Amino acid sequence: MAELLKRVLGSTSGKVGDLVFKYHKNGKVFISTHKGFNTISKSANCAKNRANFNKVVKFSRAVNSLPELRDIWKASKVNGRSAYTKILSFNIKLLADAEPSLNNRISPGGFGFNTQNLVLAENSVSLDIKLNERTKEYVGQSFTANFVVALFDQKQNLKEELFPFAAAVGKYLPENITDFINVTAEFDSIQKQYVAEFTKAIVYTAITKTDVKPYLHSDSFAIASDIIQT
Repeated sequence: MAELLKRVLGSTSGKVGDLVFKYHKNGKVFISTHKGFNTISKSANCAKNRANFNKVVKFSRAVNSLPELRDIWKASKVNGRSAYTKILSFNIKLLADAEPSLNNRISPGGFGFNTQNLVLAENSVSLDIKLNERTKEYVGQSFTANFVVALFDQKQNLKEELFPFAAAVGKYLPENITDFINVTAEFDSIQKQYVAEFTKAIVYTAITKTDVKPYLHSDSFAIASDIIQT
């Protein structure tokens, strides 16, 4: 960038031809060249990167929509200016062929827990959860069970591209470390419409507790599932 010393053009600012004039408060004018418009590369690698970015943006929006997950990511040491950018940067390399995979995460690590009997329907998601010996200190404490659902195989004859994610929360109160507790989370009316238009999914689950400091949160678990059609 160059400084304009003699103002033969007067008090110039803005763009003239290939030159961009920038006027500063101190009265100086600086000039830089305008490189024109960027063109979108059609190479296979660039197309793949764009597809990955578009999908991880939607994944990150879904995770970030759940308040406790947002708080957990914001407080984490993952690189990023906000919870959303941390989720995105953490997950973008975990996609498989521009789609969410079983490797993606809705929480940045944490304690373990056991699951069984996942049931995913158009209206709700249900899962049995149990703590283990390493987390017995959390017995009797109330947690939030967070569910993010990545939707696949949209039904035929639909022209509209729907948002391919749903998210919901339920309450989990462990009574001991030997019994599974069922947690059911209902989708809202809009998300029910999304889920109803797909046949397969990956369900991501993490349990969180943000009414204490430091926050408590589990690792993220992913389970592939068919969607029960009603």
